[in-house]
Amino acid sequence: MKNVRPAFAGAVIIFLFSFGLVHAQDGGSITVTRTGDSFTCSIQKASFVNAMDTLFSKGGREYALLSKPNISLENMTYSDKEFDALLAIILSQCSCDYTLSGGVYYIYEIQKKDVVKQLKETRIIRLEYISLDSLTAMLPNDLNATSFMRQDKAGNSVILTGSPSEINPIEEFIKKIDVADGRMQNRSIKLRYIRSDELMRNLPPSVTKTNITETNQSEIVFFSGTERQYEEFLQELALIDQPKRQIKYQLLVIQMQKTEGNNWGTSLSTGSTSDESGYSWTGMLSNIFNINFDIIAKFGLQFAGSLNAELSEGKSRVLADTTLNGLSGEQVTFSNTNTYRYRDIIVDSKGDLYTSTTREIMSGLTLSINGWASGDGMVTVKVDAQVSKQGSSDSSSGKSTTDTAAPPSTSEKKVSTNVRTRSGEPVVIGGLFQQEEDVSEKKVPFLGAIPLIGNLFKSRQVTMAESEFVIYLIPFVEAEAEGTLSERENLERLRKKYPEAVDEDA
Repeated sequence: MKNVRPAFAGAVIIFLFSFGLVHAQDGGSITVTRTGDSFTCSIQKASFVNAMDTLFSKGGREYALLSKPNISLENMTYSDKEFDALLAIILSQCSCDYTLSGGVYYIYEIQKKDVVKQLKETRIIRLEYISLDSLTAMLPNDLNATSFMRQDKAGNSVILTGSPSEINPIEEFIKKIDVADGRMQNRSIKLRYIRSDELMRNLPPSVTKTNITETNQSEIVFFSGTERQYEEFLQELALIDQPKRQIKYQLLVIQMQKTEGNNWGTSLSTGSTSDESGYSWTGMLSNIFNINFDIIAKFGLQFAGSLNAELSEGKSRVLADTTLNGLSGEQVTFSNTNTYRYRDIIVDSKGDLYTSTTREIMSGLTLSINGWASGDGMVTVKVDAQVSKQGSSDSSSGKSTTDTAAPPSTSEKKVSTNVRTRSGEPVVIGGLFQQEEDVSEKKVPFLGAIPLIGNLFKSRQVTMAESEFVIYLIPFVEAEAEGTLSERENLERLRKKYPEAVDEDA
C-alpha cells in the first residue's frame, strides 16, 4: 500500500505532461487551463520563453519573439481571463508588449515607463457650478499636483491623469465642492482704509486676481466667487484692511563749526533755593527757547546750555526745526535748498546758430524719512540725507540768469542709514562734513584798483572752515484710540488737570 500512492502520483504527472497541461522547468511548473474563451494560469517558476510557449500552445495561436528577455517568472496566478488580457498581464511583468498582425502575435521589449503609462487612467470632469480659478484657489496643497491635473478653460473642465490611487482623492474633492451651494456670485465690497491697488498687491490666500475686479473708485472692488470663498475672504480682509499708524517726526538739523571745545559755562549758572528742592538751574537760554524741538527734555539741560552758547557765538546755526507727519511705511521728505539757474548754450560748428537750455543747480539740505511702526512700540526708520553746496562763479555775482558764463561747481555729502528706536526716543545722525573756503581781500582805496600796480596795495586771505551737519530725529507713534470716557470719568480727568477751576461739588 505504501508504494501505490507514489506510483499513482507519478502516473498523474505523466498524464498531465502528455496532455500539455503542466510544463516543468528547474523544479517549477506552469499550469494553463482553458474553459471556453477563458484561461486560468498558475506559474510557480518558469522562464519567460517557456511561459509564452505554454500559453500560446493552449490558446492555439501563433507568436513570434522579437526579443527573448532572460526573466524568470514566479508565483503568478490568474483566473478566468481572456487570452489577450492574460497575455498583457504576463508581458507587463517582463516589460514587454505585443502587436497582432496577420494572426501572429509579435512580442517585443519596451521601457518600464511605457508599461506604467498603460496602467494610468485619464478622466475628464466638467465643473457645473464653480470655475476653474475657484477650484484652484480651494484645492488643498496636498492635492494640488500639477502632474495629475490639467485645465480646459474653454470647457470649464479638469483632466485628471494618473493611477486610481493618485487621482481618486482629487476627483472626490471636486465632487464635494462642485455643488449648487458653490455657485459663483458677484458682490461689491467697500474698502475702509486701504485702496484697491494695495489689495491687489497683497491678496490673501483664499482668492486670486480673477476673483477681484477693480473699479474707477479706489475704495470699491467687486468679488466673484462662491459663498464659502466670500466668507473666507471677508475674514482675511478684516486683517488687511486696517488703518496705517501715524508717525510724527520731530526734526532738528544743526550745522556745527568744528572748534577745539565748547564753552557754555558763561551762559549757565546754579544757585541755592529757599525750599528743600535743592538747586535750580538758571541761565540765558533764549536761543534754545526759540527752537520748537524739545532739546532740554530729550538731551538734558547741560547739552541745551552748550548748544545755546554755540548759537550765540555763531559757531552753530539751525538749518531745520520742524515737525513732519507720515503714515507707517510711507516716505516723507524735507528740503531746505537754494536754486541757481543758468543757461547752457550749444553753438554749431560754423558758429552761426546756437540753442540754449535753462538748467538748475540746487544746494542745501534734502532729507527723506521712511518709518515703520511695529507692534512692540518700536519704530524702524530709514533716513537718507544729502547736503550740497554751490561753489563760487562769476555769473553768480550781480549778473542776470541769462549770462552765458560757466556754471558754478557743487559739492555733495550723503548719508543713508537704518535705525531702530522706541517711540519718543531720539536718534542722532552725524557724519555729514563740509569744507568751506572763505576768501577775504583787503586793498588800499584807489591805489588797489590800478591794474598790475594795484596788486602791491592789496592782500588776499584764504581760510578753510570745516562744519558738520547733525540730524536730531524723534519719531512718535500715534497712540491707540481710547474708548469714550463717561461723564464721571471726564469730570475726574478735568479735576486732576485743573483743580482750581473745577467745582468740588460738580
